[in-house]
Amino acid sequence: MKSAKSRSISRPVALCAAGRGCFRTTLALVLLILGGAGCQTVQGGTPDAAGPVLPAIAIASAPVSRSDERRAAEVLREAETALREGRVNEAVALATRIVEEYSATGSSGAALWVRARALGTPEAGADQAIALADLQRLLPRMQQDDPRWGPATLLLARVQSESGRSLEAVMTALELPTNMQVRTTDFGWMREVVGRLDRDELESATEGILTPSPLAAPVWVALGRARGADGAGTGARAAARSAISAGAFGPDLTAAEALLAGEGIAERTTLADRIPIAAILPSSGSPALRRFAEEVREGVLAAVTAAELDDRAEVQVYDDAGDAVQAAGVVPTIEEAGSFGVVGPLQDAALDAAARARTDAMPVVSPTAFLLPRGEEDVYSLGSLDPGSARTLAEWAAASGISTVSMIHPSDAASAEEARIFREAFEAAGGSVVQELVYPPGLTFFQDQILGASRSGAEALLLPVPAADVEALAPQITFYGLDTLGIQVLGTSAWTDAGVRDAVSARHLSGVVTASPDLGDGSGFDRLVQAYEARFRRSLVEPGGTMLGYDAASLLMEAARTGARTPGEMADALDQISDFPGASGILSVEDGRIVRRQEVLCYVAGEPVGIPQVRPVQRWRAYPPPADTADTVPPGPGRRDGWACPGTPAADSASLVFYREGGDTLYPRLVPMYRASDALPTIGPDSIVPGLAPTR
Repeated sequence: MKSAKSRSISRPVALCAAGRGCFRTTLALVLLILGGAGCQTVQGGTPDAAGPVLPAIAIASAPVSRSDERRAAEVLREAETALREGRVNEAVALATRIVEEYSATGSSGAALWVRARALGTPEAGADQAIALADLQRLLPRMQQDDPRWGPATLLLARVQSESGRSLEAVMTALELPTNMQVRTTDFGWMREVVGRLDRDELESATEGILTPSPLAAPVWVALGRARGADGAGTGARAAARSAISAGAFGPDLTAAEALLAGEGIAERTTLADRIPIAAILPSSGSPALRRFAEEVREGVLAAVTAAELDDRAEVQVYDDAGDAVQAAGVVPTIEEAGSFGVVGPLQDAALDAAARARTDAMPVVSPTAFLLPRGEEDVYSLGSLDPGSARTLAEWAAASGISTVSMIHPSDAASAEEARIFREAFEAAGGSVVQELVYPPGLTFFQDQILGASRSGAEALLLPVPAADVEALAPQITFYGLDTLGIQVLGTSAWTDAGVRDAVSARHLSGVVTASPDLGDGSGFDRLVQAYEARFRRSLVEPGGTMLGYDAASLLMEAARTGARTPGEMADALDQISDFPGASGILSVEDGRIVRRQEVLCYVAGEPVGIPQVRPVQRWRAYPPPADTADTVPPGPGRRDGWACPGTPAADSASLVFYREGGDTLYPRLVPMYRASDALPTIGPDSIVPGLAPTR
């Protein structure tokens, strides 16, 4: 039975007469393309001893008799046999008969596959167009779990490349299933094809790759070389890493490693002539929000001046009125203007909406938002959780000899994340978190948690809590005297908050070890002040939002100084920023977050001071005089009396007393004795007043 559609492909009846012979060399190439699958009989629903039953594919929809199905299957077997034995003309003729006369049978799709393999080679010349049409007709009808799908896709890519459609060929090859077996010759073919593409075509081919094709590595290598030739070193190295992730080996691996080492990457001697930057800020809205937004805007402009890019950088401010919908609405205009990056928005919801409204890799850096949008890349915030404090504190604790830690923190997401970061870093360094006590946010009385920590046997107590909780917790830690039990208190960056130092008495912070952003020599802040005063001809009185806007824009300016010329190149360059001297600290970009370099501090007289990689020194005090003549004073240096920060006179004095009194020999016995016998008091919540130590 013939279908109207089948008649549109004419029968190739004059192949041998055209001077091309019978294509004896075709079979070997076809088998090579199929990667071993070519030896299997491809059929449509009819069992055959040479291979398993493959899914039947009919290329036309019409009633079909059983006799037609049987006859089509017989002809298909004859066509397969002819193709295997190198009788290509005969295979083509038999397959064409099925396509034209039996198009509604389950063998018709397999007949297209026979004909495509027979004609999908360079030797077929103009008749490759028939193979191209057959594959384009067959593949949409084929399921991806069909064993013929991968080989058919690869054959289509090869035919496309032979017809001069190189970009289509590469994009088709990138659709191959990850686990498909390909041959060395296929990699050679892919390298040859990608060599015909320019950088824009390679960028287009690799855009949006979700799962790596087995032939992806040569494409990434070619893109890396193209980027390197344009001086886009960051992008070239990113492409090289993608090639390695895609399983590069042999010459592709060698080329990728060379790119990572900087070979073949041209140095850009000039920056982009025009560096457009957008800022999404609430220019309208509440007066307080507008004032803060104006501070951020001034910080952005000061960053341009500090980077000495006033003649190239163009800053355009877009008003979101503090509204998420309006923030998303201005993004298309920003992209149309060709902006390289965005400073803002300020609020979490607006940042989320703007990030999701993007259609390209334009980087977004918020000065203040806390929550980063899930699943969105190239979105950063100076106000998001910085993992550096917890990680640095964990590394210091392990290096200073602390082996066990207990944790107390509220159940909010930020505190829980800091606890997780500390745990992972501490355990990676060989330590152990023996206890994690979680309390509901808003709690102000911590007797149960503190008593639990005192009984845990841990050497240190980590308190990754918000600044407001430090004000309530610190006096209670002092009251219960955890330091007199030999338990070192560790606090994350909230413990160095200026508000905490103002609200909490110095005696409640004494000896607490914390990690806080390292401002280095202060040159980053000095650059802000100099640039601000040069640009606005007035003194910078209240840094506030100006400092945050300056740092957000400075990161974009630093990326632009690499010679980045597109939003994608800016995003790649941002990923490589390390130890940039910002106004709020030494900034780096790691794992999609802005992180600040941290320094370990210890509180002395209410002020945090830098300490080396050494534990604070345990102080000791004498025992009280005997209650009566029957009592005696035990030997040794006395009872523990908190901590002295290392490197201070108090620490030197404590060490002297400790060793003079024989503490070096008695201490191992004193620790378990006093830890077990010291009982902490039980008090009522009304006895605890934030900022004051209760009377014991």
